[in-house]
Amino acid sequence: SGLGEAKFDFIATNPPYKLALKFLQRSLRLLEGHGILIFLTRLGFLASQSRYSFYKNRPPAEVWVLSKRPSFTGGGTDAQEYCFAVWRGDSMRRFDANADEDAPRLYWLNNKNL
Repeated sequence: SGLGEAKFDFIATNPPYKLALKFLQRSLRLLEGHGILIFLTRLGFLASQSRYSFYKNRPPAEVWVLSKRPSFTGGGTDAQEYCFAVWRGDSMRRFDANADEDAPRLYWLNNKNL
């Protein structure tokens, strides 16, 4: 792309599931220090042994669980649960399970009418 290593204040993406980790890693490199990354993904993307070390070092600041499965085609939903995972440039630090202030925040979004 012609963007080179430009930095961005805000990135929002819904990448192909098979490429999601690569998209996430690249997006985090392109994020300004104060920026926000919003990642629409399957909730199961957060539960993976193969991504455990990544999340331990770069946990999301927030996870917003969608209470209603979204329809991406207008013809119904698939059998997956989704969430918005949010990284904030100013809070990108290694997760310490013993430090409450480092714990990702979990929310539920009532997207029934969206």
